[in-house]
Amino acid sequence: MEQIDAYIDAHRDEYVERLRTLCRIPTVSARGEHLDEGAAHVAGLLERFGAAVTVLNAESGFPLVVGTVQGASPRTLLVYNHYDVVPPEPLADWSVPPFEAVVRDGRLIARGACDNKADLVGRLCAAEAYLAVHGALPVAITFVLDGEEEIGSPHLRAAVEANRDLLAA
Repeated sequence: MEQIDAYIDAHRDEYVERLRTLCRIPTVSARGEHLDEGAAHVAGLLERFGAAVTVLNAESGFPLVVGTVQGASPRTLLVYNHYDVVPPEPLADWSVPPFEAVVRDGRLIARGACDNKADLVGRLCAAEAYLAVHGALPVAITFVLDGEEEIGSPHLRAAVEANRDLLAA
C-alpha cells in the first residue's frame, strides 16, 4: 500500500489537473450540452492506462462510455459513475464561474466536482496507480460512465440489455 500511496502522492498535481479539466467541460444533460465532448474526454482518461473502450450511443440518448481493464483473476468488478451535471443556475449563488474549476484553500470549486466527476476521476486514477505499481489489477474492472444520470438515465436499461456480454460482472 505504501508504494501506491507514494505513486499517488507523486502524481497528485496531475490527478487534480485531470479533474479540473473534466469539470471545465459543461456536460449539462438537461440541456444536451457538451455530452459528446465529455464522453470523448472520459474515454481518453480510460485509454491512458490501457482500458479497452467502447462508446455506446443509444438512440436519442447521450453517450455511455464503457472501459474494461483486464485483471489477474477471471472476476470482474463493475463500477458505475456519471460525467453529466445538473444546470448551474442560479449563477449568482456561485463564488466563481461554475465551469472554471478553481482551486481555493485546497478545495476544488466547480459544478460536478462532488457529483460525480471527482469520484469518477479518483477511481480511474486509483486503478492507474495500482497498475503502475503492481503491473496488473487483481480483478478485471469494467467502468460504466453514464452521460444521462442527472436526467434519470432513460437509455441505460436498453444499453445494458443490448450489451450484456460487455457489461458482465
